[in-house]
This record gives sequence, structure tokens and C-alpha cells, in this order.
Amino acid sequence: MKHNMIPNFEDFINELQGASQFLLSLETQNTMLFDKVKGHKEQLETLGLLPKELADQKELLESFERADESQVKDHVIKMEKLMREHLASTHQLNNKCEQLFHLFQANEAELSQIKAYISQNTVSVVRRNVKEKVEPAQSNKSQSQLFILDQSKEFEVVKQNLLTVEKKISMISIHLAKLMQKSSLDVVAACRLQINNSEEMTLKKGTVVSCFDNDILNIGDCYNRDTGIFTAPCTGLYLCSVMLGSDNCVETQFIIHHRSYGYEGIMGHIHTNSSLSVSCFVSVDKLNQGDEVYITPEKDVAAIKLSNHSYFMCVLLQPMT
Repeated sequence: MKHNMIPNFEDFINELQGASQFLLSLETQNTMLFDKVKGHKEQLETLGLLPKELADQKELLESFERADESQVKDHVIKMEKLMREHLASTHQLNNKCEQLFHLFQANEAELSQIKAYISQNTVSVVRRNVKEKVEPAQSNKSQSQLFILDQSKEFEVVKQNLLTVEKKISMISIHLAKLMQKSSLDVVAACRLQINNSEEMTLKKGTVVSCFDNDILNIGDCYNRDTGIFTAPCTGLYLCSVMLGSDNCVETQFIIHHRSYGYEGIMGHIHTNSSLSVSCFVSVDKLNQGDEVYITPEKDVAAIKLSNHSYFMCVLLQPMT
């Protein structure tokens, strides 16, 4: 609200300054008009001397008349023409002077109005008007400050509540950590992944197969889709099952590896099936915590397209201490 009133005050001051400049301009114009009227007056005084000069010339002509009457007549005609031109010029000057006089009177009247307006709108009056508008704004400011103070108190209450919630969360976190420190018998791990959209690919011997892109189940995030390796979260008995099929009938064999403490072993083999035969590997093995299970081709394979029913599954059956 205060922000809206300040521009009105500044606009009013700008109007006063504009009026003052306009008054100065009118005074300058009046001075110029006065100088012009004075100049025209001097011209009229100069023209007022012409009749006397004409009379002298007429007397001279009369003396010439005795010498040459025809020549005198020519001079008389010229003098009459000159007198007519002089009278016309005098009439034009009188009209211009009258116009300038009326313009001067109009400027004087307008100047008087501006002076009266400025006298009515003095700085004290402006200050009084501004004060009348500023006081309500100051009252609103005080109310706003009280509102902000109330909001600050409410914020402190909310802050205390958040601190209480934070303490409760900390207690829950401690309790959760204690639960996680319990026996590994509580660990659950299971993964089952399939192939959604397989394209023809070339696999080198010993390369880990990592094209299982549909993780139907991956409890505990034990299977890494980027590396294609399952890592046992705890020691126990695991059910492992693998099935690989080829849509473009490429016959080849894959190896299911078991790596424990840096030593690699073989859990079994599986060959790709055709549309008339199915090959599935199923095994129950003991895996230690951190052991890895993965699949590699037995030899180089070119342009094989694995089918959508191909899958890799590994489930914790029984944790062991």
C-alpha cells in the first residue's frame, strides 16, 4: 500500500516542477512579446515623422513646379503612391500590435491562474496529503509485523515438533540397526529374470551373459543386471535354475559358474533348445556369503537370438550359520 502512494507523491511533485517550467516559459515569451511591441512602437514613431518629410518634399515640388510643371506632376503621382503604401503598412502594423496586445493579455491571465494554483498547492499541503495516506500504511505495517510475529511463534512450535519427530526417527533407526544385526537366518533373497526383447548378438567364450532385461523378481537386489552376476547375501542352500532358448535355432552350450572366495567352479551346463526340445538346468547348492553365480558361453557364438522364455533364477531356500 505504501509502495502505491509514493509514486503518486512523486507524480504530483513532477507536475509542480512542470508547472514551474511552464511559468518560466510564459515569462520568457512575455519578455519577447514586450520587446517586439517596443520595436513596433519605435517603427511607428519613425513613421510618424514621414508626414513632415513629405511636406518638405511637397514644398520642394512646388518650387520645382515653377521650373517644370510636367516633371512636378510625375513627382506628385509618385508621392501619392508612396503615401498610399505608407498608410497600408501603417494599418498592417496597427493590426499586428493589436494582436500582440491581446496575446500578451491572454498570457497574463494564464500566468495568474498558474500562480494561484501553485499558491493553493504548497509543499505543506502536499505533505499533509501524503501524511493522511502514509498513516494508514504505517498502521497496516504494524499489523503485518504482528502477523509475522504470530507466524514466527507458530513456526517455533512446528520446529519443536519436527525435532521431536527427528528424535523418534533416530530411535527407530537404532532399533532397525539392532534388528539388522540379528542372525542371518532372517535374510531373504530371491531373483527371477527373463528376456523381453533380444536382438541377434555375438558372444565371446567366457563372456558373462547379461541380457536378462526383465527382472520379474529381485528381492534384496542380489542380481546385478549390468554385470549379469548373482551374489549370495548370506550362507545357505540356494535353488538355481536356468533355461536358454534360441529363436533363430542356433545350437550352442552355456556353462553355469559358481565362484567362491576367488575360486571358480562349475554348477552345470545347458544347451539352447529348438522349438521341438527344451533344456532346463535346476540345482540346489550351498553358497557362502559373497559367492557369485553367472553364465558364460562354452565357445564363441555368432548371431544368436535368445528367446523370450529364457530365464535365470536363484532363490535362498534355507539360511545356514
